[in-house]
Amino acid sequence: MALAALLAGGPRAVLAQADADGVRAAVERANSPAVWGEALRRADPAPLATIWAGDALDYFSGEVLMFRARGLRLLSTPVDLQVLGVELLPGDRAQAETTEEWHDYLCSAEGELRGERRARVRDRYELEWRDAAWWVSGVDVDLVGGSFSWTPAEDPAESASPCAAVLDWEAPPARHEGASGRAGAAAHVAARSATAGRLAARIARTIAAAAKHRIAPDRNAGV
Repeated sequence: MALAALLAGGPRAVLAQADADGVRAAVERANSPAVWGEALRRADPAPLATIWAGDALDYFSGEVLMFRARGLRLLSTPVDLQVLGVELLPGDRAQAETTEEWHDYLCSAEGELRGERRARVRDRYELEWRDAAWWVSGVDVDLVGGSFSWTPAEDPAESASPCAAVLDWEAPPARHEGASGRAGAAAHVAARSATAGRLAARIARTIAAAAKHRIAPDRNAGV
């Protein structure tokens, strides 16, 4: 029925649906363990450059290097991530709105637990289409539950530390395969499902954009 509705709308409707699916795939990839999680688990900003761009990329890369300089790493478990809607804009731009819930661990580079926090947020992402792919160039963040502040925590006495994951360096940086909305709706749906299934770790979100890409509250303040 959905396919019939798209076909009834002609090629333009099919293209718009493919672009919307590509935007969703890009947002999910930007938050995936292969990109977001690896960059902050390893304190290496390189994976961010595979999907983030512009002021947001510059800001996040600086945050990663700041934690690295402090001898800290971050792990984040996604409790929930839902893309609520996508809006395609003129000039090869788009916006996407999400609700997200994260459980974060603050770790030392040696794998010792230092703190944890839980937060629920509502985010609005800004994306740009270039080089045959969607790139995430900015985001606004609204805290709707929990806290961005860290609660001191210690490793459990009788079980492994959750921060042991920062000592695992086997996962390589992700390659950008392109969240190309115009390559076909079916490919984007498959990519979205695969990305959602791989979500496992990510850092506490400090989202930024400057001037035309707004800067969001610093979620890592107080570390």
